[in-house]
Amino acid sequence: MAKSLNLSLTNELRDFIDSKSGDGTDYSTPTEYVRNLIRAEKKAEISRSGQLGYQVGLLRRAEEMLEGNYVAHEDVRKNILNDL
Repeated sequence: MAKSLNLSLTNELRDFIDSKSGDGTDYSTPTEYVRNLIRAEKKAEISRSGQLGYQVGLLRRAEEMLEGNYVAHEDVRKNILNDL
């Protein structure tokens, strides 16, 4: 079920949003534009989270190597992909 959200904007922000919606734009309404911004931010956050997991996996493997625990290249690759 959709819920309503009331936002207070400065005139400058409202004018900007209005310029991104309506005739001759990609969005028919200001609401559609704002929803798209939120979806894009959500997608970017998920992407950043995945990248962080990948980096943590690399660091974990590097620590194992420094401790003398060497593993085959293919095993490292599989473990990193599993961490994603």
